[in-house]
Amino acid sequence: MPVYQLSPIQRKVQQAVPGVPAYALGSLNYIVAPTKGNVVQVALASPTATVRLLVKEGQVPYVGQLISFQGVVPAYFNVVNASILTVSQVNTPDDGTYDITFTLTNSNIGTTLSPGRFDAPQTEIGDSVVLGGTGTWASAAIAIQMNTGPNDGRSVRFDVSAPGVSGSVLVVAQSADLDIDSEYQDLATILQVTGGVPAGGAIVVSQTLQRFVRFSVRNIVGVTGTLIGKVEV
Repeated sequence: MPVYQLSPIQRKVQQAVPGVPAYALGSLNYIVAPTKGNVVQVALASPTATVRLLVKEGQVPYVGQLISFQGVVPAYFNVVNASILTVSQVNTPDDGTYDITFTLTNSNIGTTLSPGRFDAPQTEIGDSVVLGGTGTWASAAIAIQMNTGPNDGRSVRFDVSAPGVSGSVLVVAQSADLDIDSEYQDLATILQVTGGVPAGGAIVVSQTLQRFVRFSVRNIVGVTGTLIGKVEV
């Protein structure tokens, strides 16, 4: 999502739907199926594993995607949620065959044919910490609605993570009755990163009556990396 726009002409507002995370920072592609297929061959020059894949479903695997294997030989290749380091297309024209690498420490093995299958779901993609500059900036707003449930209240969950963030940054949830910049007031501190060490990350605010929420990113010092911020009602 873009940063908060002062002009109502350019402003974008998401509608939070109960049970579905709404992303104000970063994104997750819900409409693309996980990348799935068969293993063709494996090799290990510890600590780097190379696996050739034949993709049967979904998109091309990508760097940072988490991949899991089953039925591979040797069995130590059957890792869960390994982060893909590199992706290389094998043939031209593209026939769905790719070589991927990930970190694995075990007995070295040369290129060997192997059975097995893999599954790599779509992953969250973060926005740059300095998407809105190095000063204080705000995310796009999210409109919230009355929850369904026994208390018929507006309990809102805020989640923020900071993949690969160094330096320091503070992320605060804000709320407002009207979607006007000056109306937004601090609601709760969600994430504090100091010297690359995160503290916090998730909080549930009960019975909030405001119609709009967003994240304020501030106190940015020497930061690289990304932020993922979502709201669920």
